[in-house]
Amino acid sequence: MTRILLSPSAFYPSLGGVEEICRNLSLQLRAKNFEVAIAVNRHPASLPEYELIDGIPVHRFSFEYPSKSLSGLGPVFRFPENTRRFLDFVKSYAPDLVHVICPSSNALYCYTAMNLLKQKTLVTLQGEFFMDQNSLYDNSAFARLCASRLLRKADAVTACSQYVLDDAKRRFDFAPRIEKVVFNGVDLSETPAHEQVDSARQKPYIFAIGRLVENKGFDWLLRAFQRLTKTQVDIKLILAGDGDARASLEALSHSLDLTEKVHFTGRQGRAEVSRLFNECQFFVLPSPVEPFGIVCLEAMRAGKATIATNTGGPPEFVRHEIDGLLVPPKDDFALFQAMDRLCSQPDLQKLYGQNALNEVKRFDWEPITRQYVEIYEQLLR
Repeated sequence: MTRILLSPSAFYPSLGGVEEICRNLSLQLRAKNFEVAIAVNRHPASLPEYELIDGIPVHRFSFEYPSKSLSGLGPVFRFPENTRRFLDFVKSYAPDLVHVICPSSNALYCYTAMNLLKQKTLVTLQGEFFMDQNSLYDNSAFARLCASRLLRKADAVTACSQYVLDDAKRRFDFAPRIEKVVFNGVDLSETPAHEQVDSARQKPYIFAIGRLVENKGFDWLLRAFQRLTKTQVDIKLILAGDGDARASLEALSHSLDLTEKVHFTGRQGRAEVSRLFNECQFFVLPSPVEPFGIVCLEAMRAGKATIATNTGGPPEFVRHEIDGLLVPPKDDFALFQAMDRLCSQPDLQKLYGQNALNEVKRFDWEPITRQYVEIYEQLLR
């Protein structure tokens, strides 16, 4: 039985795109008779060193990076012990291949294992070099060095979009044996198509979801939505998610006189997010640049039209004038026009939504996992 060690930048109980990718991939691999374990940073330190999640063994380690601050010197002194513990685990688990997903603090330790243990390694990029929540690669030359070494030594590199792969190659000159774009997937069993909500019972609202932080474009969405309220008097906007910019976005909503029109839900669970997708008129992803845009797949899974920007990952799978509409980033008038067009044409909403529902089938996790398995097999021949 082929043994795969997945090393994501984060995993449950943390919630996010990388966590979902790793969870779905691990479950699919297990269903295909792979032996799978997960090695991840132990953050926060209160988490157990080992536990089973969905039947998958999760091992947590202190993947620490030094920094310029005084407190950042601690990891320098702890590095030998942290490395020893991780290398001992890798030697005992003896994976056929290490699959690094979204290199972060795991990059240094996986590179060390690859170098010292001659471990075959696949690295999957998720846009971390320009979209990292903590700006790790902007702030740390050491992190950039570790990423560069990892990518240049890796046997294979995949990316969630061509945009992400091209960006990484501009930053770090690497040429692995195998290089491929593998799109992220979505669990189609989570929201079956027959659970569509009858349009007569839907409240007229536009839906957006994501981390409420500066680089996600929600301020631009609010300004475009203010224009929309002048032409579509009954429409509302629901923003799901939380983050450092929530207070400033709520203040902006108030200053634009949108308090009665815009609802901030905060962070929501799976069931509520699925309901919000199912009952919305259409979905908007306003990010100026997005590595992939997995929320667009969630909208497609719900049979909804999507409006996204024409930069980054979304244009590689959201088809303009077929599944939805693509607009220039930070152009609130263009975004207003796109929203106004969909609000004014329910038949177009329905057409784009049906096209999206048909298209999303190729993003099911089973065929996505099959692409990774093909890469594993090439590396292990």
